[in-house]
Amino acid sequence: MNPKNTRLVALLASCCLFLITGSTIASSGQPGPSHCRVVWGEDPAHVAKISWSTQAAGSKHEVLLATSPQAGDLSGYSMRVTSHRDGEFTRDSRDKDSTSPAWYHHAEVRDLAPSTTYWFVIVSDQVPSREFHFMTGPVDNRPFKIIYGGDSRSGHPARQEMNRFMASIALEDPDVLAFAHGGDYIMSGALWSHWKAWLDHHELSVAASGRVLPIIPVRGNHDTGPLYDEVFDRPGEAGKNYYTTQLGSQVALITLNSEISTTGDQALWLEEQLAELRPANRWLLAQYHRPLFPAVKSPGAAKSTWVPLFEHFDVDLVLESDGHVIKRTVPIRDGKHDPSGVTYIGEGGLGVPQRTPDTKRWYLKEPGMAASAHHVSILEFSDEGLQILTVGPPTSEGRFEPKEFTEVIAPQADWSYLVGEDPSPQWSARSFDSSAWPKGSAGFGYGDDDDSTLLDDMRGEYSRVYLRKSIDADSLEGIEELALMIRYDDAFIAYANGKEFSRVGVKSGAGALAKDIQSHEARDRFDYIPIPDWRAGLEGGELVLAIEGHNASASSSDFTLDLFLIADPSNTGKSEGAAGRIVHDDHRLEPRTP
Repeated sequence: MNPKNTRLVALLASCCLFLITGSTIASSGQPGPSHCRVVWGEDPAHVAKISWSTQAAGSKHEVLLATSPQAGDLSGYSMRVTSHRDGEFTRDSRDKDSTSPAWYHHAEVRDLAPSTTYWFVIVSDQVPSREFHFMTGPVDNRPFKIIYGGDSRSGHPARQEMNRFMASIALEDPDVLAFAHGGDYIMSGALWSHWKAWLDHHELSVAASGRVLPIIPVRGNHDTGPLYDEVFDRPGEAGKNYYTTQLGSQVALITLNSEISTTGDQALWLEEQLAELRPANRWLLAQYHRPLFPAVKSPGAAKSTWVPLFEHFDVDLVLESDGHVIKRTVPIRDGKHDPSGVTYIGEGGLGVPQRTPDTKRWYLKEPGMAASAHHVSILEFSDEGLQILTVGPPTSEGRFEPKEFTEVIAPQADWSYLVGEDPSPQWSARSFDSSAWPKGSAGFGYGDDDDSTLLDDMRGEYSRVYLRKSIDADSLEGIEELALMIRYDDAFIAYANGKEFSRVGVKSGAGALAKDIQSHEARDRFDYIPIPDWRAGLEGGELVLAIEGHNASASSSDFTLDLFLIADPSNTGKSEGAAGRIVHDDHRLEPRTP
């Protein structure tokens, strides 16, 4: 066989195995390397740590690298680096009966060339992974981008969706170099089962091309215990986990640890770093987990120590998580809005159910902002400015109102509805007969004087409302996009011809079996929820929408379920040339010095 064909067959086999399993499988049936990740520390232009997991301790673990793709030919890689740290992931008593042991492996690759794509394969006991690649950081002043996001500890379907979304960004935009994670990867940092699920899901962030975005990790309040250091190989030294990442010649990102003492040694180190970095860098950033100007909670303990240092050394941008919302503050100095101050963004949207920000806080008012949606922020650095683009996938909770669209189901249209009892499990299917249900006009609810169909017997008696409405398929001819516009208090699940397409505020289950209903206050504007694959099933002649609304408790003081259906909105917030993104915020910081 032609050598090129041999390489192609090997690569296709490796890719097929990866798509099926997330890792390659040895001929013996034993899993090979999995959970590939690249970790950046202080010098990403020259050093990267490549980490992975195996299901057996093994005896030989290494990474093979080259500056061009080798298509599965292991002899073509010019660099070979053996793991420098291997060990069994810590499992406590809660894990040992429910999860199998696994081993971590870390290989530190040094003497890399800046701004260079490296293709690599991980080999554990002669079992290779698929081929991956990443780009090293620059040393010069060229423009580049990084992604920032935090809080992926719960909401696993949404976490997986956000990982796929980041993979699409990595595939589409070669200028995006890395991913800064603001912490709270998992619910319980002491449980290997939680970290294993996160690592399984993190594989979805690998682009279809094999491109991996290196992680710049932050420790969050849920990331306690030894597993954080076992997953990321002790970033910034075990027990400290604070360090500075130099990105090119003009950008420095300081990673802090809000989960240990924020005074003493860490504060002294921070002051020294800022004094050294400020005159040498055009853009100076800090990241940590607990927010100092929060949109939901109380300020973190570091506020009195870190904020004066940020302001004294003119930090440009601070990245925070923990609140489970979107936020961007006004520039802040001396406790007030000041154009020369420090801007704080973030609060975490990598899968966790979103909370409601307190938009009355002075630092979130215009020109600041706050919202609720799963999201990441793409930070673009250049001489001209620092562009902050906060985006999410189309199925994130987009909070905007399209100005131009076609009404398919009008506001205040009649819907069939059921209250006070639960229908059969097939109630959302097109074939279900709801002709005996009463009809009422949207919205449905009580307690807030804005309901067309008043459910004045709901409080204390029932907590669920079921709606159905059918649309003739002929009326949908020529339509490209359908979207549900909805206001809700507290939660809902939406179906199209029996297939769930959106779930907000309901952690698991449905109907009477729904669990962990999140409280949510209805807003003045409608949320935009695209309906994917809505044409599926139209051969039956109609599209049936079915919505189940939930109150967090039957004793709640109010309930709202108000909705209509639109087609082909002209301003969905998607970036030009970036199909499938919703833009939640687009803001620019100007350089402090020319």
